[in-house]
Amino acid sequence: MSTRTKTTPDLAHGFQFISNQSPGETRSKVNRHLVRSHALKATLNAKRRREKARQENFRNIAPQHDGSLTCWRQAPDRSGGMPAAIAVGRLDPFDSLAADSLRLQTFLACRAVRQAGEPVFTVTQDPCSPSLVQDLRIGLDDPALLNALMLTLAFAANGGDANAECLGYKGKAISHINQKIKFPEMNATDSTILAILLLVGIEARFLARAILGLASHVQIHMNGVHKLLQLPESHRSHVGTATRRAIFWQDLNSSVITGSKRLFSHITFPELAWSRKHFSDSLFTLPPGFTTKHHLLDSTLIEILEDLNSLRSISDSTSPCYRTPETILHLDNQQGWIESRLEEYRRTHSERNAVLDCLLIVAYLCAYLLYTDIWRNNFIPELCASHLLQKLQKTSDEQWTGNEDLLLWILCMGGAYASPSVRPRYVELVTCTYHTQLQPLTKTEEWVDVESCLGMFVWSSKTFGPPAGIFWAQVQGAFRKG
Repeated sequence: MSTRTKTTPDLAHGFQFISNQSPGETRSKVNRHLVRSHALKATLNAKRRREKARQENFRNIAPQHDGSLTCWRQAPDRSGGMPAAIAVGRLDPFDSLAADSLRLQTFLACRAVRQAGEPVFTVTQDPCSPSLVQDLRIGLDDPALLNALMLTLAFAANGGDANAECLGYKGKAISHINQKIKFPEMNATDSTILAILLLVGIEARFLARAILGLASHVQIHMNGVHKLLQLPESHRSHVGTATRRAIFWQDLNSSVITGSKRLFSHITFPELAWSRKHFSDSLFTLPPGFTTKHHLLDSTLIEILEDLNSLRSISDSTSPCYRTPETILHLDNQQGWIESRLEEYRRTHSERNAVLDCLLIVAYLCAYLLYTDIWRNNFIPELCASHLLQKLQKTSDEQWTGNEDLLLWILCMGGAYASPSVRPRYVELVTCTYHTQLQPLTKTEEWVDVESCLGMFVWSSKTFGPPAGIFWAQVQGAFRKG
C-alpha cells in the first residue's frame, strides 16, 4: 500500500482535509505536523480578525427609555493615534445597507473624517459631543440618513471638495428627505432630522469655502427641521435628547458661519437648561482687564463675560479624563448658553462699535474652545479668526487708544487660531500696523511678559497658551528680521 499522504485545502471554509490510505497514517509525524500547523494558523487568523474588529469602534452608549444616552469612557488612548471609529460589521452584518459597506469602512478609517459630522456625530471615543451612535445602529435603514452620512464622510475624505461622488450622495439624500416631508404619513423619525442636519453642515462648509453653497440652502434645511418638529406626534416619532442637542448646535453653528436666521435658542429645549444657582457666586467674576472697559460693556455683556470666565475656570481646574457624563452635559449646557447669548448680542450690538465687534468675536472663540479637545480642530476657529481679521482691518489707530491691552489679547487669540495662510497677516498687524500702540506692552518681546498681560482677560494657559505661544514665536522671528 502506498504511504503517500494527500492534503486538500478548502480555502472557502478554512478547513484542510488530510487523505490517509492506511490506519497508521493518522499518527505519522507528517500528518501531525500538518494538523498542528493548520490549527496554529487558524488561531492566529482568528486573533487577527478579532483585533481588527476591535478597531474603529464608537464609545459604548446605551439608549435609555426617555431617549437620553448613557455614555461611559473606555480607557483613553494616549498613543496619539486616531481614536477608534465605528465598525461597519456591527452596522451592517448582513451587507444589507443601500450603500457600499466597504466604501463606508474606508471612510471611517480615514483620519480626515474624524470631526466631519460634528455636532451631529463624531467618530471619537470622547462622550463630550452629541452622538449619532443610536441612530447609526438602528437608523441606517433610512436611506436619507445613510446617504447624508456617506456625503459627509466623502466630503471630508476628499479634503473638503465636492466631487461627483459627493453630489450623488447629496441628491439621493435630498430626494429621500423630501419624500418624508411631503408625505407626513410616512412618520418622520430621528434619522430624518439627523439627515437634514448633516446636509446643513455640508452646506455651511460649502459656503465657508465659497463653493456651491448658498446661505438660503442652510435656511431651507433648518426650516425643514423646524417643520418636522411642528408635526403632530401621530406623524413623527419621539425626538431623542442627543438629536435635540444636535439641532441646537447645528442651528447655532450655521448662524455663525453663514449668517442664517436662528430658529432654536438655548431656551428651546429643556435638556439645555442651565443656571448659576448650582455654583458659588465667587466663580462668576469679571476678568480684571474688562473692569476698565465699561464704555464698551453693558450689564448684559458683563454677565455673559462672567459666565465665560467661570467656564474657563472650570475647564482649567478639571481634567477631561475625569469628567462624568453628567458633568460633561452640564458643561455643554453652559457653553451653549454662553455662545447662544453672544451670538444674539452680536447680531443686535456689534455694528455700533468696531472694537466691540472684535471683542465679541474673540469671546465667542474662547467659549467655543474651552469645552473639550474635540472642538479644537474644527474649522470654526479658523473662520472666526478670518472674520476677526476683516474687522481689524476696518478699525483705525484712534479706536484702540486706551484699549491697547484689549488689542493685544484680540490679536493673540486671532493669530493663534488663524489658518496658516492668514496667520502672517496677524504677525504683520503686531509687528507693523499696531507696533507703536503695543510697544509698551511687548517691549521685552518675551512670551512670559505677553502672557501675563493676556491673563487680565479671559485666558487659559492650558487651552490657549500652546497655539498662542507658537504664534508669538513667529512674531519674535519677524521682529528679529527687522
